[in-house]
Amino acid sequence: MTDPISAARESLYRAVEHFQNGRWMEARACFERALSLAPDDFDTLHLWGVLEHRQNNLEKAESLIRRAIDLDPAMAEAHYNLGRVLQDRGQAEAMLEAYQRAIALDPALEFAHFNLGLAHLNRGETDLAVAAFRKARQLNPRDADYAFNLGLALQRRGDSDEAMKAYQQAIGLNPGYAQAHNNLGILLKETGRHADAMACYRRAIRAAPDYADAFFNLGNAAEEAGQMVEAQRAYRDAIAHRPDFAKAHNNLGNVCYAAGDHEQALAAYRRAQELDPAMQTARHMVNCLSGETSDAAPAEYVKSLFDKAAGEFEDRLVGDLEYRSPSELKALLDGMLEPGHRFENAIDLGCGTGLAAQAFHSLTRRIAGVDVSPRMVDRAREKNLYAALAVGDLLPFLAASADTFDLILATDVLVYFGNLQPLFDAVRARAADGAYFLFSLEALEGEGDFVLRKTGRYAHSRGYIQRLAREAGFAVLSDPATVIRMEKGLPIPGINFILKKNGSSQGPSRPA
Repeated sequence: MTDPISAARESLYRAVEHFQNGRWMEARACFERALSLAPDDFDTLHLWGVLEHRQNNLEKAESLIRRAIDLDPAMAEAHYNLGRVLQDRGQAEAMLEAYQRAIALDPALEFAHFNLGLAHLNRGETDLAVAAFRKARQLNPRDADYAFNLGLALQRRGDSDEAMKAYQQAIGLNPGYAQAHNNLGILLKETGRHADAMACYRRAIRAAPDYADAFFNLGNAAEEAGQMVEAQRAYRDAIAHRPDFAKAHNNLGNVCYAAGDHEQALAAYRRAQELDPAMQTARHMVNCLSGETSDAAPAEYVKSLFDKAAGEFEDRLVGDLEYRSPSELKALLDGMLEPGHRFENAIDLGCGTGLAAQAFHSLTRRIAGVDVSPRMVDRAREKNLYAALAVGDLLPFLAASADTFDLILATDVLVYFGNLQPLFDAVRARAADGAYFLFSLEALEGEGDFVLRKTGRYAHSRGYIQRLAREAGFAVLSDPATVIRMEKGLPIPGINFILKKNGSSQGPSRPA
């Protein structure tokens, strides 16, 4: 007659065989029989717990593995498997403790270091993730996943050069590693190496032909490189593989719009908006192409527009579009000031790359700037003209400011606001008595206060500005017509305004 211990081991062997061959029910039955014969068998409890984890029976899996650990607390793999169960149960702190205990018991347990790295990465603890992935890679330098995830952690930490090396190592270990090719492409595009990035995305697509993100990123790189046909094709491929890819529909709208195909652009933007109602950029473009005039362009739209344009902004605006508003406004103001006059505290709203600060530098003792685009502010900072620079929306910035200003500039800014009442209210609150308010806008002829054009920019009527100025306590000192810019070789009529706040001539309060 077979003794219970031998029978338990036989049942355990059969359980493992069933488990390895995916026969879950048979494996569970054998584990149950083995445990009934040997209730305190570590292997039975541990491996049965692993099976229940695979079947997503997390509570039972945790119970079984914890019983196994109670029997033998020194088994590193049991702590590791407990960590995996706790991770799936959302018990973050207990999960980390389990992985760390497994590593303390067996420092060479490479997959414990790897999973610890994943846990830290998911928690945004990139330094700890990098350290864990490096240890896993040190223990097994032939595992492509270890190199890839090290690259991911380094990328999120901002170590682009080291991240590229890690991705390249992953690709060297696994040439068909689609995600590594894709992520390497992202880093290359960020450094302006669009051709190299596109080559990476194409390799990712060859490795994974249904990889929608790689098609989307290929479209982005092609669009930035001015290869609009390639970009449109890539975005359509991304959508073919993921029809609910809202960003791909939006970007397809962008390239159709740039090609002058407004009908296709409108259809793409509408689909993007349907898929993601919170996508403000798509909403704005639907408005401008369908003839709906909103109160203002969304900050998200303006930020995206100028972040993309920051690198070549001045060359394009001043060179190609013949933009002259800052110098024109400066010339108008010079004729109104006493010789040698200097403004004590100026603010440049929508400062962009600092063109207005350059034009008005000789008239200001101190000038600050604010812009919604971080990349534009970075370019402005390079000029060393501003006493302070901030990234943010204009209205919240003015509302939060404790300063008053004697010169307020807003060149090429009002074209992204339709309803200017909130802006005038905010400017009035921060303007010193006698302050000058200078801005340019696109001119609206005919009836109405303002209209959103198909360019995504607003035009305003002269009468609307005059009324707002009067209600806000500003006198209109000058409002000559001008050509604000060229658009596809055609002049865009505009108006340069110089306003002055009524009241006493007391100076502005100095900033703290």
